[in-house]
Amino acid sequence: VIAFFIGIVLAFYNMLYQEKRNNIINNDKATAKETADQLTEHLSTCRDVINLTAFALDEMIKGGADNSEILGYIVKQSTAVTSAVFESTTGLYGYINGEYLDGARWVPEKGYDPTSRPWYVKAAEKGRDITIVDPYTDVHSGTTMIAISKLLCDGKSVVAMDVSLDKIYTIAEDAVASGISDIEIILDSSARVVARSEKKR
Repeated sequence: VIAFFIGIVLAFYNMLYQEKRNNIINNDKATAKETADQLTEHLSTCRDVINLTAFALDEMIKGGADNSEILGYIVKQSTAVTSAVFESTTGLYGYINGEYLDGARWVPEKGYDPTSRPWYVKAAEKGRDITIVDPYTDVHSGTTMIAISKLLCDGKSVVAMDVSLDKIYTIAEDAVASGISDIEIILDSSARVVARSEKKR
């Protein structure tokens, strides 16, 4: 009889444990999905900018536009993006017709090879699909950025845009501040920590 009642008690506590465990897992899944949705929304704006710019540049390349005309467009587009869309980018840039063109008018130091940079390499590997590059150190600003880039119609030129991690940090921090999560950690494709709810930038 004692063994029977002990068995009932253990079964009851095991049931409570499993229910509590499942509730925690389900709540965490919902929180993770909410954070992922916010990240997707943030990055979708960047993707739209790159798609629009790539389409225009493809038409210019097909039409035989020279690089001075292409640079003029990239500069105007960069100004529009940084002032009207969001401030978390330094603008657009790319390697086009064998030349590095920068919408912020940044001139790289001698020896700078754009074709060895992650934004170019990843886009070339991806083909005509947009690629999001894992965080890397931006040569221009010296800060950690992510890049969104796309290969253009000639198969050699690439347009890209750097995006700071500020908004990503904010998404992680706000999730904890609002009480929906105890801690938020965002990983890149290599499982390295990109952002966490504690401000360690």
